[in-house]
Amino acid sequence: MCRFVDHLAAESEVGRKFTLDVEAYVEGKTEGAAALYEQLLQWQGLATGIYSLSLGNEAMRKDGIPKVAKAAGSVARIGLTALATLQAGKKLSPMQRWWLKWRLHAYAYEIFFIDKDLIPRILRDLRKPDALNKHNVAIFPGVAHLLARACGEEV
Repeated sequence: MCRFVDHLAAESEVGRKFTLDVEAYVEGKTEGAAALYEQLLQWQGLATGIYSLSLGNEAMRKDGIPKVAKAAGSVARIGLTALATLQAGKKLSPMQRWWLKWRLHAYAYEIFFIDKDLIPRILRDLRKPDALNKHNVAIFPGVAHLLARACGEEV
């Protein structure tokens, strides 16, 4: 069978580069902010387009692509909020911190391991947009880094 996910690379070079660019930005190389902003805007727009396209394609719906597209759009929006906060020289309010961290955590790609928290993790994962964790939003680590900094955390 020829599915959408079969055409995706196992690793995301773009995601890795984005994370490196974010790390450079938070270390004080502020000239990269405009490029980060543009990239996040592009991903947000791309996610919207893929979501619309995937709703009309049965194979993409079966692979959960609408959920992945919504996830990518949400992660990009969180990144834009964090970046705008940092650019303004501010920190997120306690309520914004809680809300954005909670929203972002829903898209965390976790490696499966057995420990005392196995059952709570399984139950929590069932509530995730992509309960099987088949897909990883490659920009998640970079956005998580931006969000942590916007929350005032040293990373």
